[in-house]
Amino acid sequence: MVLATIWEFLKKIPGWVWLVVAGLVVGFAYVEREKTRARKEEQDKQAKRENEQREILVETVNQLEQETEDAKDRALAAPDAVDDVASADELRERYPDNARVILRPDETGGSRGPR
Repeated sequence: MVLATIWEFLKKIPGWVWLVVAGLVVGFAYVEREKTRARKEEQDKQAKRENEQREILVETVNQLEQETEDAKDRALAAPDAVDDVASADELRERYPDNARVILRPDETGGSRGPR
């Protein structure tokens, strides 16, 4: 009974209204598909940016590891590369490159090491 009443109501709706409704449904479906496509495209761009940043980070970490190993090797070899000196100042004067490796910076944040 209720279905028959609904069917009778639907049959009375003019054809142009059905076309408008169908057009709206198709239009909304198109807009939703475009939004989904744009969202997917933006996610792909973001993933590409993240991968590029990750590659840069990995490259930087590898470079830092290599520099650390090189510095460690230089630090281990530095005492053997200099003759005996009487003071830190003499070390700085005679072997400035080795002094930067051998001497630690002072507590005040200076870069010349202890005096």
